[in-house]
Amino acid sequence: MLNNALADIAKKKNIPVLDLTDKFEESWKKDAQRFEFNGDNHWNPYAHRIVAAAVKEKLEELGWYY
Repeated sequence: MLNNALADIAKKKNIPVLDLTDKFEESWKKDAQRFEFNGDNHWNPYAHRIVAAAVKEKLEELGWYY
């Protein structure tokens, strides 16, 4: 619900949105490796690599990265 609300608002403001849900689901299916550190919910290095790759991909898609 929150992702949909964010997407609607961003679309009205012409702001690109990167939903990481699919990237995390794909990675989990492939590696079954956790995305957070033990003991807290902060992303671990594995999750940061997934996010960095997704951001790079989105920036290339938008033509904002060369």
